[in-house]
Amino acid sequence: MRTWVLCCAAFVAFAACRRTPLVTIAPATTTAAATTVTAAAVKTYAIRLKRPSHVGDTARIAVDAEHDEHTTARVAGTSKEKQKKTVAHIEGTSKVMALQADGATPLRDEVTVGEFWSMVDGGAKTTLASPGARVDVLRAATKRDARVTVDGRAASQKVLDAIADLTTLTLRKGATDDEVFGTSVPQPVGGEWPINAEAAARDFRARDIALAPGGVTGSTKLVAVRAVHGVDCLEIDNHATLAGIDSLGDLPPGSTVKNGRIDVHLHEMLPIDETKGAIEQEMDITVTGAFVVPKAAGPVEVEVESVDRKRATVLP
Repeated sequence: MRTWVLCCAAFVAFAACRRTPLVTIAPATTTAAATTVTAAAVKTYAIRLKRPSHVGDTARIAVDAEHDEHTTARVAGTSKEKQKKTVAHIEGTSKVMALQADGATPLRDEVTVGEFWSMVDGGAKTTLASPGARVDVLRAATKRDARVTVDGRAASQKVLDAIADLTTLTLRKGATDDEVFGTSVPQPVGGEWPINAEAAARDFRARDIALAPGGVTGSTKLVAVRAVHGVDCLEIDNHATLAGIDSLGDLPPGSTVKNGRIDVHLHEMLPIDETKGAIEQEMDITVTGAFVVPKAAGPVEVEVESVDRKRATVLP
């Protein structure tokens, strides 16, 4: 189910560690087979977060994304505030059309639309594509180079904005989910393990993101094993924080970052059956901080506070 969802705002760096988007529609290669480990018959489960996709994989999906951002810009003693809330929704049948170089992550996929709409600041819903329309997403190294079409025609800006909220438009790179958030040790229900902060920090440095020592913390937990739509699933809960962001490569030269912080909560239902992809995923990303950009008229300080809420479900 991970071909759909994932983006953030100014400090989107942390989401890069979970760059594989929410909703893997592919049959999973997760080996979550139960094993008996003690005389008391305590079951443990192998934890495999990466779910490879295959060309031709299909699933009925529903994905919702909500972005609420508040910014304050200050320059030469004056300030200007801006607040915007956007909501996007897509429902339909998704199909993997091509894979990236790793042979496991979707490069191109297509959704045959049931519903596709967006809403800004609580206004009326804007229909972005009619039922039966085909939305095609071809990812690239940068968002600018990605290609999105609706029934073979270039997507409008409103469609592009919604798709950018609902799925990633860029190629997967860097550490995998399993390398950062997983564990090689089979876990019982209630088992909890720390994220690999060193692997995450290396990934950020490769993306020209400077962090204070100890800036990456978090843990993952196997909460329960329960049925969803009649499918036995591992309920996985992840909390992670990226704090002490010192600089971002995307900012103009001479810029500084102050109190940059990202908090992420991810909840997902991963079937025990290794032939099935994730059934439900929810992600909340809270971004706070400020950056100062040098300008001829004086430095501009921009405070950012944003909340992204994503939910993706494979429909029965």
